[in-house]
Amino acid sequence: MEPLLLGNILFFVYVLKSLSCGRTYFSQTEDLERRIREHNDPGNRFSKYTE
Repeated sequence: MEPLLLGNILFFVYVLKSLSCGRTYFSQTEDLERRIREHNDPGNRFSKYTE
């Protein structure tokens, strides 16, 4: 996956689909690996939306 460059800001745009409920989630981040870990962490208060 190639990051996008907007001015001096490098970021990723990503799409996740929940296996548990089928919900699709669109977002962006400067650190894709960290953000995926957060989405997969059951202790993260937002992970219930992207399990």
